[in-house]
Amino acid sequence: MPRVIHTSRLWSIGAMALGIAIPFIVAWPAVAQLIIDDPEFVANGNYPFTIPSPEELKGVQVDPRLRELVSLLDDDSFTVRDQATQQLADLEPKRLEVYALLAADDLNTEQRYRVLTVLRDILVKTPRGALGISMAPFFNNAGGPVEIRVDGLIQGLPAERVLQIGDVITQVDHLQMATYEDLHYRVQTKKPGEKVHLRVKRQRIDENGVGLRDAEGNAIVEEVDVDMELGSAELLDKAQGPGQFRQQSRVELSRRIEAEDAAQTFAPRGRPVSVQGGTAAMSRGFITDGAGGMTRELDPDVERHPWIRTITQQRQYINEGRMVETHALRESWDLQLASLFDQVRDPRLNANQRDELLRVIERFAELMGE
Repeated sequence: MPRVIHTSRLWSIGAMALGIAIPFIVAWPAVAQLIIDDPEFVANGNYPFTIPSPEELKGVQVDPRLRELVSLLDDDSFTVRDQATQQLADLEPKRLEVYALLAADDLNTEQRYRVLTVLRDILVKTPRGALGISMAPFFNNAGGPVEIRVDGLIQGLPAERVLQIGDVITQVDHLQMATYEDLHYRVQTKKPGEKVHLRVKRQRIDENGVGLRDAEGNAIVEEVDVDMELGSAELLDKAQGPGQFRQQSRVELSRRIEAEDAAQTFAPRGRPVSVQGGTAAMSRGFITDGAGGMTRELDPDVERHPWIRTITQQRQYINEGRMVETHALRESWDLQLASLFDQVRDPRLNANQRDELLRVIERFAELMGE
């Protein structure tokens, strides 16, 4: 099934975030056509650029272990909930299974945000594969398939051992390419260690290593099939050297866009949350209910957190009619809560710091409301 790629967002985000020119001019309607036309590649969840439709999620079988861990995200113990989140991430669930969990209506606010955190890690942090080549701009043979010339080999990456400068790549995984992006997407949506099949045109050489030419002086080429194990795109990024701008790849940008879209689509919607008494009630150290009664004592350390202070003030203004709870405001809260989840998983935190952050997360989610 054809998918819509957020090309306009890719261009605008790339230009604004990077501040550098895009080195290749690409016919965007044809971008990733090779991948779209490969049903097996799409069915395996390897196309990470759009949220799957309800029809696509029908029949997705969710691993029972995932469901068990998601149920623990509703445990009374915050420690148990945090451990279950980590275990859920460690299982490296398939993208479509996570979407199937999010599409269900039986998740509470915290379960939903924690599952979204795992999905974001899958999209944004999953390692990307790399060949380790620099490429000449693609050329199109009179409207036919694209062929890509290997212009350089990057030290320490697989292509150095398998390909040669001057090789022309004509197929990737037995499929022709519509644009140079097809090779890029195909490689970077695989993980390091996975294999890719390339068909290349290579000039034949004599026993002295000199390239052979025909009577007209044209290079005599042969087609060679190459299976190679991918290296890491992170190593490729480092190979650019210090002080150089690194252009974020289309795969990275597309994954981040999908993560943003997933957060907007599957995050809980807002409900009124009473913060009656506002600053005065907080100074007395209590949360009040809708009738003005005290429900429980506040944690002063948590309430001093700048994000808690900000969202509390925003809630007070909303309740007083001085501020409107807009979609953009909800999005900003979504991103802040996601950032808090990222922070709490930092291995450099000690037990006390992690415990305090967990309390901040719980209070922030409470103030956001379901």
